[in-house]
Amino acid sequence: HISNLCRAYINFHHGNYQEALKHAEISIASPVKSGTLDPMDKGRLIRLVACIALVTSDLEKLNKCAEDILLIDNPDNLSVLDQAKSAIKSMQLLSQGEYKKAYELAKTTIALEEASGRVGVALPFDCRFVLIRCLYEFSMIEDALAEMVRLGNEADENKMIFIKYLCQVGEIRILSRIPNS
Repeated sequence: HISNLCRAYINFHHGNYQEALKHAEISIASPVKSGTLDPMDKGRLIRLVACIALVTSDLEKLNKCAEDILLIDNPDNLSVLDQAKSAIKSMQLLSQGEYKKAYELAKTTIALEEASGRVGVALPFDCRFVLIRCLYEFSMIEDALAEMVRLGNEADENKMIFIKYLCQVGEIRILSRIPNS
């Protein structure tokens, strides 16, 4: 299970989201109890699948992730699992056009995760994308662009190739909305 978790993250950050999905789903769905994922790891994998669903506009998969994350027991009250639930909910709200709610939830989740020291591959990039998209929808184009550039720079520093690529595509989309750019 853990090796598939690692493979899922490695493939995602190298831009091979189809392989990432394959490894995540194998790990999540495996009936084998030996080496099972703890609630925190399972939540992270479901969150990764939700992020891929958001990027690929697979609303059915995103909604399934929103259901699945709620089924994970959290007997130790792990904040990481609560944050994964909030991140997925913010993605779901964004996909439903609930931009204000998505923005507030993503912003809160980012603040909590940054305060917990989540950096590198643990960076809350999914919530940052939600925040950026909401700024774009609010017509706060300059703010959206600044956040996209900042996230792209962090992704570059952390060798997160796929996130960097997504940021470059996002910058182009945002710049296309700015006259004479």
